[in-house]
Amino acid sequence: MMRVKLNRRLIYYIERANMVNWNTHWQKISIHKVIESTRNSKFVSIFTRKLSAQDLILDGGCGVAPWVKVLDESGFNVLGIDWAVSTVKRSKRCYPELKLLVGDILALPMRDNSLDCYISLGVVEHFEEGPERALKEAWRVLKPEGILFVSVPYFNP
Repeated sequence: MMRVKLNRRLIYYIERANMVNWNTHWQKISIHKVIESTRNSKFVSIFTRKLSAQDLILDGGCGVAPWVKVLDESGFNVLGIDWAVSTVKRSKRCYPELKLLVGDILALPMRDNSLDCYISLGVVEHFEEGPERALKEAWRVLKPEGILFVSVPYFNP
């Protein structure tokens, strides 16, 4: 087991959060099980209460795209982006109707103020330099009245 800290911050645990390791991680996961679990998440009611079908929603760091799938099924205009190429390809094979992009959440291929909602669940904490760049990029693409949903795991060193 490997644990690496920098300035008292845990920057990675077991493996670095790089593209190769994320592809390996997601290959071990059943997409269908993750989506089924997501359908039962407490966040579903929060998202559906706060968002409308006309909103343009981005799931930044979507992985195997469970939120893209669940929100798409609910009639939302949602797209996902992830930098793990084989993971995005695998998700597209399972669910070709989903709008999925390969890309970096630190340099989103979107215009300023173009999104109504940005979802980032368990993503921004994986950057060694901290979450600031990812959050600034999310802020850049959000409309002035846009909604940002961010969650990170609790860590108490």
